[in-house]
Amino acid sequence: MMFNKKEIRLFVLIFCGILITNNWALAQKVSIKNNLPSTLIPYHGKCRIAISSDGNQHDHDDWGATSSFLAIIAAKGAQAKLVHYDYCDHLGNNSISMEKKETVSALEGADRFGFNLSQFFNDQSHLKRSIANLTKAINKSTKENPLIMLLAGPMEVPYRAIAAADKSKLKYVYCVSHSHWNNTHINPPEMTHTAKDIQALGVNWVQITDQNGGFFTQKNHHNNWKVWNWMENSSNANYRWIYRRMRVEGKPDISDAGMAFYLFTGNQHGTARDLEKYLGSK
Repeated sequence: MMFNKKEIRLFVLIFCGILITNNWALAQKVSIKNNLPSTLIPYHGKCRIAISSDGNQHDHDDWGATSSFLAIIAAKGAQAKLVHYDYCDHLGNNSISMEKKETVSALEGADRFGFNLSQFFNDQSHLKRSIANLTKAINKSTKENPLIMLLAGPMEVPYRAIAAADKSKLKYVYCVSHSHWNNTHINPPEMTHTAKDIQALGVNWVQITDQNGGFFTQKNHHNNWKVWNWMENSSNANYRWIYRRMRVEGKPDISDAGMAFYLFTGNQHGTARDLEKYLGSK
């Protein structure tokens, strides 16, 4: 079938109009900020916490970050406020050896720091239960009891849980991310959704400073372990264990856990020294 120039121009105008309309509609839904509301940070118990992380593919940093997430929350006695933790959320192309190491960080960490193990889910073995639990947590959200989701891996698992939730609850959900890689990484056909897809669902999106700057410690492009001596030599066996988890990953990097440090302190530019002051080396 052949089209004349007028028909082609008309088609282009209609197509462009559809794109503009869709983009305008999307813009009405998306709320992107660089800070949580002052009523929620520094954390003082007026919200629940959910975390989604990977650790089973690409980068080893989650092995140290997962254990650090739990230490940061436990330091304020907020274990009961963690209503969901899923890990190994990189769907497809799973590394079994990495999955095992991330599982140690998650489950041994939960035990060491006094968390409810029933809230922890391996997305490689219990994906449906993980999504259902996160959706349940989202659906309990209210103005007085919001949910803060710290997104420390690709967006597919959080997307599925949010998409399945009661849409009227999403205005009480805050998704926090620090990583462009996590925001955009896909792995078709298992993972096809990004941060933009989550934002379009209507949650509150908070994009904070990349935490690699303070919590992946390097000096002259070489790993700087010295700033973690306080943790290695701590009288607290659990903190020494976190240090060993970093050594297993092969680099001093707990960058994802910077989101928890931000939640509990309001500081987006935390460092290893700041974490020492927060946790204490004893």
